[in-house]
Amino acid sequence: MWVVALMPPATQPVEQTDETELERDHVPLPPRRPGSETATSQEAETPAAPLPPEKPGDMKSAALIPKAPLPAGPAEPGPPDLPLPETAREDDPDCQALDKSDVVISKPLPSIEGPGVCGAGPLVELSGVKTKNGETIDLKPAATLRCEMARVVAAWLRDDLAPAASAAGVTLARLNAAGSYSCRGRNNVSGGKMSEHGRANALDVAGFTMADGKSYAVYAKDMPETFASVLRGSACGRFNTVLGEGSDAAHATHLHVDLQPRKSRHNKLCQWDGDEEPEPAKEEKSEDAK
Repeated sequence: MWVVALMPPATQPVEQTDETELERDHVPLPPRRPGSETATSQEAETPAAPLPPEKPGDMKSAALIPKAPLPAGPAEPGPPDLPLPETAREDDPDCQALDKSDVVISKPLPSIEGPGVCGAGPLVELSGVKTKNGETIDLKPAATLRCEMARVVAAWLRDDLAPAASAAGVTLARLNAAGSYSCRGRNNVSGGKMSEHGRANALDVAGFTMADGKSYAVYAKDMPETFASVLRGSACGRFNTVLGEGSDAAHATHLHVDLQPRKSRHNKLCQWDGDEEPEPAKEEKSEDAK
């Protein structure tokens, strides 16, 4: 019987590396600087400096600041009691009369629509009227009015006030207007019923200037008596609403005239008493206050 002895495989000889060769190929690290370890450890232990607080007004801060609400504007006026007739310029007899007139100085204006319930049309800019003597009475500043209102104002100046001035020994040269079209509530009350000014159906008169250069406030005590008497009577005769001295405090410095429509054509309002102190403007009187 044969016995085979298993011999371990031959071990490959390990290549010996010369230490001098390792030292020759190895590049030594630079020497550590004094204090570097301490500085590195201190940097790791020292917490980061906090960021400065954000300045007021930057984007992040501004987003957190509540915004104050914008102030509300004045409330728009409410609708008037009765509407005015709506016609095209070519169908309006008053506009046609003004266009053909050689004594009324006016020019057509486009209709006004809004804001809110305000607006009117057709309109004219009334700047003057020629008297029967061929002289001119100016309106300064020129008034923006409905054609009907402009026609009545022109007739008032030409047929009533100009002759009254002549009878008083003076010549009327100018009506000093205090206002015409203006979108607002009566007596300038925010949200109140719309004034006739809001549809170009009213005129405010501050006074008159004569040809000699002398001016009179509308309630001036030194106004020629004949002229002052005709001024009051003719205004109440021609217009549907007259608010003069004594009507309320809002009209203590100017005369208001308009053609506000009412249910009865004979129902007019004329409040003008120069002998009484003006009453304070009252909201409950806004029915007829302009």
